[in-house]
Amino acid sequence: MDTFLNIANNSITLLTDLPGFPGARHFIIEQFGSIEENVFARIKCLDKIEGENGVPLSELSLLVISPHAIWPDYEIYLEASVAEALGLKSAEDAATLAIVHLKKPFEQSTVNLYSPIIVNIHTGLGDQIIPQDTDEEIKWRLQTPFPEVAVV
Repeated sequence: MDTFLNIANNSITLLTDLPGFPGARHFIIEQFGSIEENVFARIKCLDKIEGENGVPLSELSLLVISPHAIWPDYEIYLEASVAEALGLKSAEDAATLAIVHLKKPFEQSTVNLYSPIIVNIHTGLGDQIIPQDTDEEIKWRLQTPFPEVAVV
C-alpha cells in the first residue's frame, strides 16, 4: 500500500493544471494524524488561481485518500508514456491519491477512483490521470467506517 508520507518533501508538482483549476500545479500534502489512525490527507495548492468567472480563490485545498487503504485490490492502468513522463520505473515509485468529494453527513461522501492523482514519491512529480475513453466520472461511496477526522 502506498502512503502519503513517502512523497519527497511532502511536495507535489503536477505536469498539467488540476482539471477545473487553471494554474493549479504546485501543492503540499499534509497528513491528518498518524498513519495508523488515518488514511486521509489534504493537498493544498500553493499557486494563485482563479475559480469560475475569473474570481480569485483564496485557497484551494482538497481531501485525498489512498484508494489502497480502503480498496486493497484497486488498480489503475497507466500508459507507458505517462509513467515515463512521471519518471516511474516501478509501481513502488508511485503514490495514488483519490480526491474525496465531501458531503454531509460524512458517510455520504464519495471518492473519485476513476481519475486519481499519481505521484512519483521520489521527485513529487505527478498528474491527474483522466482516461480518454469516456468523460464520465465514477464515484464510490465511503461506506467503510472511518476514524473521525477534523477537516479544516
